[in-house]
Amino acid sequence: RYCQETEKEQLYFVTSTEAFHLMEHMEEVNMQNIQESAKMRLDIDKIRKAQTKMQEENRILTIKSETDPLTGLANRNKLNDYAHEAFEKAYRNQTSLAVEILDIDYFKEYNDAYGHLQGDQCLLTIAGLLKKMMNDQIFCARYGGDEFVIIYENMTDEEILEKAEQLKQDIIDLEIENKNSGYYPYITISQGIRNSVPRMGNKVWDYLYVAD
Repeated sequence: RYCQETEKEQLYFVTSTEAFHLMEHMEEVNMQNIQESAKMRLDIDKIRKAQTKMQEENRILTIKSETDPLTGLANRNKLNDYAHEAFEKAYRNQTSLAVEILDIDYFKEYNDAYGHLQGDQCLLTIAGLLKKMMNDQIFCARYGGDEFVIIYENMTDEEILEKAEQLKQDIIDLEIENKNSGYYPYITISQGIRNSVPRMGNKVWDYLYVAD
């Protein structure tokens, strides 16, 4: 505007050319900034997706490491962790803790008579009943073989016996034939339970030992 008003045509030409090149350069810089910003957003998105994928893989691995592959119940590793935490909480709050261990009567004879595939199906069926029992006070896990463990938190003897007896009856009501049973035509279970408020010197496995 100065050059036009002072009629300095040569200076106007030089100045306007420089301004034009400067605008072109600024546009290039802006475009580079936009491209770099877009690339950065893409990189962040990739990192977030990779993190999400990794977290999901870790979650799946954690579940696998804590789950019995046949029954879908908690395995012995998860049982160890849960039992320790439940014991510490019961000791701290001076509330009752119960441990039940149960096994299937004459299960070896059942496998011999009906085959291991049928034996696996029997375990799955009983595990299904145990899953239905679980709530914020009852935790169930497969201990190994045909043995299962149930942890009852802050429940009375009467409440626990009611649950245990109902489980026993529910399994009998399944009427899973066991012709090699020593005394009953269907699959049955044996149960042992220890319930008390933890004291100094107690360990959770003291409970399991007594229940067994």
